[in-house]
Amino acid sequence: MPFTTLQLKSSDFQNKEDKKTIAVFEKLLSELSNRTVPASIEAFVNECIDRINSSVLPEKKRIRFVAKQQALILQRVEKELKWVPKNHYRFLFMLFGMSGIGIPIGVSIGFALNNMGLLGTGFPIGMAIGFAIGISKDKKAAAENRQLDLDVL
Repeated sequence: MPFTTLQLKSSDFQNKEDKKTIAVFEKLLSELSNRTVPASIEAFVNECIDRINSSVLPEKKRIRFVAKQQALILQRVEKELKWVPKNHYRFLFMLFGMSGIGIPIGVSIGFALNNMGLLGTGFPIGMAIGFAIGISKDKKAAAENRQLDLDVL
């Protein structure tokens, strides 16, 4: 069962960012159609496309709605099939590194030197560690063919 056709086209919009949002959504649909997708995911994607096609929102709110539907589809695909877009783990672990690793490092440096102004020194250290972990997980996902040829950000 093929995916429902999206009635919105990127050429329908004047704003560059709006065009990009629609183009990324179309790219997501083409990526999913090139792979073998279970019927439950296919039905969910078709339901999201139907919601987009039937919405009567103004242009700006419609773009936000498309982005939300895209996020829902990506979450479902990641949860059930473990497929992720490019650089997914890099961004995820970069944030985790800053908050989960960088803050404790900064606090320990601040306490060790008795200067809590050095708290911020842990952020770049944690960010670099998280970045490295994320890149390795992205490479692993690409090697296992679990990475979609799609750059969301």
